[in-house]
Amino acid sequence: MIRLSQVSVSSRRRGRVIQGVSLHLPDDSVGFLVGPMGAGKSLILRLCAGELLPDDGHVVVNGVDTRDMGARGLQRLRRMTGFVSEDIPLARGRTVLDNVIAPMEMKGAPWARAVRAALRALDTLDALILADAYPDELSSGERQLVAVARALAPRPAIILADEPLRALPPDVGTRVMTLLADSAARGSTVLIAGRAADYAPRGARVWPLRLGILGPHQVVSPPPEGRCSALVEALLRSRGSG
Repeated sequence: MIRLSQVSVSSRRRGRVIQGVSLHLPDDSVGFLVGPMGAGKSLILRLCAGELLPDDGHVVVNGVDTRDMGARGLQRLRRMTGFVSEDIPLARGRTVLDNVIAPMEMKGAPWARAVRAALRALDTLDALILADAYPDELSSGERQLVAVARALAPRPAIILADEPLRALPPDVGTRVMTLLADSAARGSTVLIAGRAADYAPRGARVWPLRLGILGPHQVVSPPPEGRCSALVEALLRSRGSG
């Protein structure tokens, strides 16, 4: 569970970056923060990961206020969080498989179990062919897939995804979003930041974010009977069938 109550963050250069942000994302659910670049989406994800504490208000994750966690509590929060971002550095001298295994190694997972989980995650993303490649050999889209596999392989309690579909074609984006929705169905709390919510699964909560101010959320409903979703229509057009 993630709950933000009247959270504000300021910076010397920009002043108030986010202001009075409140949201509630229950366990086993998917949330979307939707807004343009600079709206404050990534900042909210950092608050939820315990990387940043608010100037005002409260950030509560799994029932505990991040202000009250202390150094050890914040470390535990980060260990139970899978973060998807293309900015997360990959170890250049290690293969993709080694990079996906790394977070599980740090948590003390048995080697064989970590390897199986990493291979399963790559296979589900149809990226198993990348297992023996090195980061410098990957395209931006492939690096994005590795970031998703690395975050999801340990099956974390919390998944924070910053623009997870950037640089991915529609069919691969569909697969990634299905995996994130499946993770929520298995008990993870999933919060995604993006510029649009066309890929949001049914039942997801979608919050618009503009200039650091969060609007009321809407719940994604299934498309009317007989109509395709925007994502399906995009896929059909990409194949010349629309």
